[in-house]
Amino acid sequence: MPDHQASQPLRRAAIVFALAASLVVGMFGCAEAGDRILVSGNVDDDLVTVQAPHLEIPELDLDAGFASPPARTQGLPTTDGEIVAPSSRDSAASLVGSWNRVATVEVREGDQVQAGQVLVRLESEALGANLAVARADAKVAASQVPVLDSAIDETFARERDINSALRKINKAIRQLGITHTTLSVQLAQARRQLPQLETKRVELQSQRQQLGSRLQDVDERLVEVRRVLAQLPSQRSKTAAPTTSPTSPNREKILATIAELQQARTQLRSGLTQLAQADAQLITATTRLRNGIPKLERSIRQIDEGLAQARTQRTKLRKARSKIIDARTELRRTRKLAVVAANAATVGIDIAENQKLQATVTAPASGVLVHAATVGGVVAPGATIATIRQAAPTSLTTWLSPAQLAQTCLGSEALVYADWTNGQPMDAMITLIGDRADYPPTAFATDEVHLTRAIPVRLTLTRSSGQPQPMPPGAPVDIEISPGANGDSCSSGTTSR
Repeated sequence: MPDHQASQPLRRAAIVFALAASLVVGMFGCAEAGDRILVSGNVDDDLVTVQAPHLEIPELDLDAGFASPPARTQGLPTTDGEIVAPSSRDSAASLVGSWNRVATVEVREGDQVQAGQVLVRLESEALGANLAVARADAKVAASQVPVLDSAIDETFARERDINSALRKINKAIRQLGITHTTLSVQLAQARRQLPQLETKRVELQSQRQQLGSRLQDVDERLVEVRRVLAQLPSQRSKTAAPTTSPTSPNREKILATIAELQQARTQLRSGLTQLAQADAQLITATTRLRNGIPKLERSIRQIDEGLAQARTQRTKLRKARSKIIDARTELRRTRKLAVVAANAATVGIDIAENQKLQATVTAPASGVLVHAATVGGVVAPGATIATIRQAAPTSLTTWLSPAQLAQTCLGSEALVYADWTNGQPMDAMITLIGDRADYPPTAFATDEVHLTRAIPVRLTLTRSSGQPQPMPPGAPVDIEISPGANGDSCSSGTTSR
């Protein structure tokens, strides 16, 4: 049978015995005072380890000045099936940011250090550059906000210009509409008046013909009457007796007729003159109307073209205004993101400053410096860069069997003997009792040959006159524990000091 199978019953028996002893201690308190418990133990070595920080050193850009092919993404297949390996820049970055070099060591091994005292300074020139880059990035990010504000203001200015142009175009469209209506009315009137004038001219020409005929008749009668008058005998002297016959026309009537005919001819000639003037006016008016109608039609066509162009331009301006409004909305959204980016950029400054602060390693606790890195040494993040032994009351650790544990409690007094004390014991007190039975280390000496499981117990030196002197870490000591309790109730599961 294997050894571990043979030891399983013994382990179970030890666990059951330990639990039973704990229950007995919890129910009845510490055992009555009897023989003292003599055990051996070791001085604890409470060391504080200071680890090297993980500093993000800015990597070198080996591709500076050369644009990377956009289609070749690292670790992804390209169009031709080739898989692009990581560049040398990425490899350098993983190496540069993974090690710390010690610049100075402010203390020496064996020195008494206080919490917060500077121990080691790491190289921080690259961290300073990283801080400068972070501040530059923050400045650039912050400068984007006023640029976007200026762009937003520019959209308002352009929108005002477009609105002004739209008002002018709308005014021009209204004016062109009014002119178009006026010209359309004039064209309609001209087209209506032209046949009327032509009709009037025809009537006027007919009247001129009639007056001409009448004038011709008057002229013919006037000639005839004058001929008749000329055929009359001349007048005799006033003393001679008239010899006219009773059938001859009367000279006076003929003269009166001639006067009437002359007057009628004058009136007819005046009428013909007026009709000629009216005809000339009608011809001028008709000519103007005939020439004006094409001009009006041409002007109306030009106005229609102008209206079409104005309406097209107005549509373009409205579309431009909509685009400007959309652009302003996008700029405002981008501004919000820029504000977030500007605020987030300050985090990079804080991180860079924190990285630079971490380059100065300080003591986390007071004590004696046991170990420190050397100047020029390179340590990995998380590696031990210094070790401090805390200046606290010396503690000791021993192991008790369940039977021995049943006679002790938290606060039980003990005496500690060591080779360097010249037989003078030191006072101690149990300050910690383990909560489970375990295998004691092989270096632990015990007088119980069959002890397979034991409970760890910690004791702390106590003296009425100040703190005890620190004892050599790991040194063996003899411990004499007094049974019984002088304070707290016993509880093997209690782990508080």
